[in-house]
Amino acid sequence: MNQYYRLTIGCLFLLSACQESTQEAPVQRAKHNKLTLVNDSPKSPPQVFSIDTTAILTNLHLEEILKKIEQDSLIESRKVSSIPPIISSFLKHYGGPSFSIADYGQPFNATDNIIEERSNRQLLYLGVGKKTIIIAYYLGGFGLSERVLLFEMDNNSIKDFWTGYLRSDALTKNQIIQVLRTNRNRNWGTNTNILYF
Repeated sequence: MNQYYRLTIGCLFLLSACQESTQEAPVQRAKHNKLTLVNDSPKSPPQVFSIDTTAILTNLHLEEILKKIEQDSLIESRKVSSIPPIISSFLKHYGGPSFSIADYGQPFNATDNIIEERSNRQLLYLGVGKKTIIIAYYLGGFGLSERVLLFEMDNNSIKDFWTGYLRSDALTKNQIIQVLRTNRNRNWGTNTNILYF
């Protein structure tokens, strides 16, 4: 019985690792490379933004962004239509053309039992300020997880970006900040070794 239990737990860990690597196309597997976003929104000039995966996976700028979020006054929403165009462009670029998020409370694919016409994400929190933006959402698949994306903005341009797990239901600005600060120094507390949205 004890041997069976260990084998079952081991299989679950393997399945979880496989799910993480096959779920959505990862943003970047190499820790030291940068990816480039060209904002092709007709209302904004083209913008080049590079994701520094090493900085994200090591939480290098996380505390700086959290302090800026604390100081910024955010307009909160639970509607996907309230996501600013530059951020929508970013999400489509890195998440692929099929990237979508359902509004808070709307049906979505929360498990690996896929209903094609639904998104596999559901918005939990959107906070838009003059200098920062927070997006938190559920990501479905083999297991349901809560993702968070933090942006530092400068005149409708992305200046810095961080993403990770919340690992608990956080539905307000202060809850998100508290959960990230509590888990940021734990091994795989806010990220694994791969970035995906």
